[in-house]
Amino acid sequence: MAKEQRQIALESFRNISNLLITIETNPKSLSSHSKDFHTFDLEKEFNNPLYKNLLLIFEAKPGGGAKFSFREDKKFSITIYVNKFIPNWNYELPRNIYTWFAASRSSFIHEFIHFLEFRQELSDELFKIQSVNVSNNQEYYNHPREISAYTQQGLHDVEWFISFWEPSKQKFIDTFGSTKESFIDSAIKKFFDQRFIKHLTSKNLDELKQAISIEYEYFLDMAIKNWS
Repeated sequence: MAKEQRQIALESFRNISNLLITIETNPKSLSSHSKDFHTFDLEKEFNNPLYKNLLLIFEAKPGGGAKFSFREDKKFSITIYVNKFIPNWNYELPRNIYTWFAASRSSFIHEFIHFLEFRQELSDELFKIQSVNVSNNQEYYNHPREISAYTQQGLHDVEWFISFWEPSKQKFIDTFGSTKESFIDSAIKKFFDQRFIKHLTSKNLDELKQAISIEYEYFLDMAIKNWS
C-alpha cells in the first residue's frame, strides 16, 4: 500500500509538472490568483476523481517548503512556498511556476502522501481532526502520519536517485555500500530528513529500517537494470 501511494504521488507530480509546463508556454486562466497566491483546482484541471477537492497553491513566502491542510470549506490543499523575492513572480503570468514546483518535488511527495491518507480516512468515516503539536519535535516526528509521510518521502528520494543517476555498479557501491545493512544505513543518512531521524524513538527508527529493508531488493533490481 505504501509503495502504491508513493507511485501515485510521483505520477501526480509528473501530471502537474506537465500542466505547469503548458501554462508557462501557453498562459491560461488560473482558478484564482493575487499578488501573493496562485491557486489551481486540480479536480477541474484534470477532471479526475483522484484530485477531488484538492487545491494546489503557490504562495509567495520566504523560506520555501510545503504544507498540507484540510480546510474549513472541506477542501484539501497542498501549498508550495516560493521565496517572495524570486524574479518574475507575477500574479498574471507565473513564468517560473514549473521550475518552482520541480524544485519542491520531494516536499510535494510528502504532502501528497498526507492527502492520500487523509482522504482514505475520510472515506472510511474514521477521520478525526487530531492536530500535531509542531512545537514539540518529539511528538511531531513520531506522529504516525508524519512517520508515514517522511518514510515515503525518503524512499521516494532513494528511488529517484537510483532512477536518474549515471548508472554503474561502482556508483551504487560508493553511495550505498555492498551489503543490505550498509544500504539501509546509507539511505537513512543521505536521503532521509535528518531532523526526522534525530527525533525518532528507538522503536520507530527500527520500524523505519525495516521499511527500507523490505524495499531493498526492489531498489537493487532497479539499479542492476540501470547499469546492465
